[in-house]
Amino acid sequence: MNRARVISVSSLSQTWHLMKLEPENKVEAFPGQFIHLRLTETTDPLLRRPFSVHYIDPKDNSLWILFEELGKGTALMSQLSPGNMVEFLGPLGNGFKVGKKDQDIAIVAGGIGVAPLYFLASVLQQKNINSTFLFGVKTRSEVPDLDHFRQIGVEPLLYTDDGSQGKKGKVTKGLRELFNHRKEQNNMNPDGILACGPLQMLSAVVEEANLENIPVQVSLEAPMACGVGACLGCVCRIKTGEDANYSEYRRVCKEGPVFPGEMVVFEDVSE
Repeated sequence: MNRARVISVSSLSQTWHLMKLEPENKVEAFPGQFIHLRLTETTDPLLRRPFSVHYIDPKDNSLWILFEELGKGTALMSQLSPGNMVEFLGPLGNGFKVGKKDQDIAIVAGGIGVAPLYFLASVLQQKNINSTFLFGVKTRSEVPDLDHFRQIGVEPLLYTDDGSQGKKGKVTKGLRELFNHRKEQNNMNPDGILACGPLQMLSAVVEEANLENIPVQVSLEAPMACGVGACLGCVCRIKTGEDANYSEYRRVCKEGPVFPGEMVVFEDVSE
């Protein structure tokens, strides 16, 4: 168990917030990992909440959590003040993996799936790996302030379902446009695709990647009670072995949350 002091909670939109924590102990993490956060010392809310590590600032080892205010737990988080203390387990789980030969990566986010991808984008920048960041939401009101991406040289390519901001359409449309543009310019496709977002989006990303024979990794979300693999409440079905029709249950908190996209049985993953 680790404890952390709240440094700040800032609003990035009406419902999006960025919380910065000062852990009592130094925290080391990989992009795609998460923490299991306890908000209060009472039993309400009872269970910890999983949140992706948005960033760990090397200057002060502060831990950043990007979250969307959707229910009681996240509403309580938005009301925390500097100096408040929280408890968390982690970082937990398995994150994204970047190959030694990878020089060009497409990052695809849908909604709150953007949470682990700033950390990822910053690591890619440090490794001098080119990245293209595609981000999709339903409408303009769901777009958070992403200036901290721009400050590290990553410009979000925004897609909204209704066209109220950025380009109109699903973010997977943007991925297909990226592939087509590369072909028109006689350029190579990305070496890999790393994605996080709703299941339908991830399934579509995997389909597009398979058409181009591009390896893809997806970060899954699931309700978690324990966060350490004991309760089996966050299982998903993963294809194993050479038989494409055979799958086994794997824990999102332990074996995941990041899996090779082609191994995930999307139609059987719990919403």
